Amino acid sequence: MSGVGADLAAKEVYLKLGDVSALMAIYVRRQDWEAAVALSEEHAGKFDRSVFLPYAEWLALNVRFDEALGAYRKAGRPDQSQKLMSQLTDNAVMEGRFKDAAYYYYLLGAECLRAAEVLGEAKGGELSEAARKKALAEYDNYNKLANLYFAYQHIYSFTTDPFTNLQPEMLFQVSRYVLNLMGAEDAPYGISRVNTLYTLAKQAKNLGAYKLARFAYDRLNLMRVPPAWRDQLDLDMLTVQAKPVRDTPEILPVCYRCGASNPLLAPAANAASASGHSGQDKGDSCTNCGHPFVRSFLSFEVLPLVEFRADPALSYEEALDLIRQPPGE
Repeated sequence: MSGVGADLAAKEVYLKLGDVSALMAIYVRRQDWEAAVALSEEHAGKFDRSVFLPYAEWLALNVRFDEALGAYRKAGRPDQSQKLMSQLTDNAVMEGRFKDAAYYYYLLGAECLRAAEVLGEAKGGELSEAARKKALAEYDNYNKLANLYFAYQHIYSFTTDPFTNLQPEMLFQVSRYVLNLMGAEDAPYGISRVNTLYTLAKQAKNLGAYKLARFAYDRLNLMRVPPAWRDQLDLDMLTVQAKPVRDTPEILPVCYRCGASNPLLAPAANAASASGHSGQDKGDSCTNCGHPFVRSFLSFEVLPLVEFRADPALSYEEALDLIRQPPGE
């Protein structure tokens, strides 16, 4: 009966016969995904691969990408999930949707963490440990890209939109963050070092960081900039030349771990902007102790947070209780 299209009648027959596999095939063919998923869950994931793989493909075709990613994972196909996320990321960058790209890189990083957790629980010896370390390294890379693209969206908006409601202080911090995080590396696809330096130069001039502004304008003078910017850049450079060669001390970042004042641009970012390469690259971190700066992703100001390790003798719950206690108790 199913062969001649009488699926409803066939469904009744299969229900009476208890032929779950044939019934599932009808649900999948008719794209009755709600019933197919419910039936799969009733049978403890026995049909996950046969149901969720075509379901994921259907979701992707219907532009329900987030649900498709979850369906691919349920089908046991993380490779297809990563392939879809990579395609979505590339499309988002090409279309200037950098926050969307950041979101998909975040999901890719989460996939790597899940893989590392599974590998950590497996007993595969050195091969398993090597694969786990590789997954963790991929997570670090994807997490960095997610942070970069999220931050760069603000710079892209400032340099392309006719008007902006972004505050100078926020643009100053976000442009510093992007340059410091990129360090000596090549800019990721879609991220413009010219746009970032331009944003930094404008806001540094506005906030009295004249030494940094002069540095940024000098670098821009060596780069290919949009012709529409050239006259304004020349005027801004002349204005900055008349200012003292120093930065306002109040805006210098301070490390909350060691208390040292830091330069506005990390040495690696400084050298990379000047020559395109550098030696050691510590990213957005203290130049004295190496502790990474923890930033608010609303204002991109450095937060007074410091990483530490609790005594191994303390349980996780005991450490949390101690952290939550008011000072002095």
